[in-house]
Amino acid sequence: MVSARSLTCLAAATVAGALLAPAGASAALPWTPCSPTGYECATLDVPLDRSGA
Repeated sequence: MVSARSLTCLAAATVAGALLAPAGASAALPWTPCSPTGYECATLDVPLDRSGA
C-alpha cells in the first residue's frame, strides 16, 4: 500500500511540474491603436485546413 506521504510528494511534484512547464509557442503581435478610446488591435493570420479532415 502506498503511504499518504508518498502520495503527497507525488501530488506536489506533479503540480510543480505543471507550473514550471514551458508555455505554448507564441508569436509577438504588432499592436497598433485602433480607436480613439485607447484600445489596441492586432492581426493574426491563421492557416485554414480546407481538406475537411
